[in-house]
Amino acid sequence: MIGFALQCVSLLASRSPRTLVLAVIAALALAAVCWWVCTNYYRLWNNQFQVRSFHLALCALAAVMTLMFTVVAVSLRYAGDAASIAVNSWRRSAAPRLPVDGAIRQTPAVFGRAVAADFERTHPFLAGFLEVAGPRIPVRDDMMRWSSERPGEPYPAKRGFDAAAGGLRDDLIEQTPALTRRVRIWALALFAAFQAVPFILTGWSAYRGLREQT
Repeated sequence: MIGFALQCVSLLASRSPRTLVLAVIAALALAAVCWWVCTNYYRLWNNQFQVRSFHLALCALAAVMTLMFTVVAVSLRYAGDAASIAVNSWRRSAAPRLPVDGAIRQTPAVFGRAVAADFERTHPFLAGFLEVAGPRIPVRDDMMRWSSERPGEPYPAKRGFDAAAGGLRDDLIEQTPALTRRVRIWALALFAAFQAVPFILTGWSAYRGLREQT
């Protein structure tokens, strides 16, 4: 998931740098607000408590995470393009590992599963959004088209691999809304977790200090 998020941010920076700048400004403002609240809210019940360097380090980490998660959330507008780039990159690296020389010797279902298994091994996060039949159906359809155009000629495995990879790419693009939603949920959950830790520890330390005073 991290690699996919970074790819989205990279696309945002290259295609819409102005949006990236605005997102960073908004993220810095939000991070500053979170920092101020985290380092001051304990005064509601303990004005005498002094935050320690440990608490400040946690607040700083939470602020940095706020900056990162905000930028990632904005960059997810390019999730479909990032998925397509991931598939194209995988195609270049997967060809040497798969039997793509000569004629195809398996059924479309077996060949498609082999292609999907390699993609799942190298891109487990993205593979979770794929339809099971995704790589099989394009290979079957392309094989039938080849047989009608060139009857009697063996179907090239390289062509089948390209058809399967195209099926993977099309499936991922179709699943972009679900993919975007999943990444945003993860980002929100991590954001909440990073915010909760300094808030809880700082508040608890201030509460303990108040009890010691009384």
